[in-house]
Amino acid sequence: MIAANANADSTETASNTTPPPDQWTDAEIVRLIATTAQATKYRATQRFLKDPRDTATPNGTVTLLARLFNGEALSKSSTNRLIEILKLTTSFPTRIKGLLPPGTVVAHKTGSTGTTGTLTAGTNDSGVIYLPGGRLLALSVYVKASTKNDEVRDAVIAQIARAAFDHFV
Repeated sequence: MIAANANADSTETASNTTPPPDQWTDAEIVRLIATTAQATKYRATQRFLKDPRDTATPNGTVTLLARLFNGEALSKSSTNRLIEILKLTTSFPTRIKGLLPPGTVVAHKTGSTGTTGTLTAGTNDSGVIYLPGGRLLALSVYVKASTKNDEVRDAVIAQIARAAFDHFV
């Protein structure tokens, strides 16, 4: 993990000197992550999980989705464009879409953190499922601080989505 001190020109990590943020490049970030000790990454993941800043919740995400789909968040054209982008999501089809009937339309956004050792800070999928008959179901599932593998975390999200789908159909 990269830590920056607002009062310093660079930050020392386990065996790295992190340049100031205005000098960060994708290649430099990849290099720093690759050369940071596993124990340092694990401690950083644990701190991240306990940090209340910059943290969304499933309820907050569902509220945001409801506002978006009700036209309360953006202009009409921006709303339509964003919904179309969300419908085109192809990442992680094993999450919300995983157990839904083929052809079910889902406008969603997946999210994932990296895994450090066996600890994954977050595996998420949030979106709107288009139910038969034209109704919409907003759903957000966050799997946090899991030591299960990708397939198990994705299956949990898929099972919750299917149970919600079945309940409302």
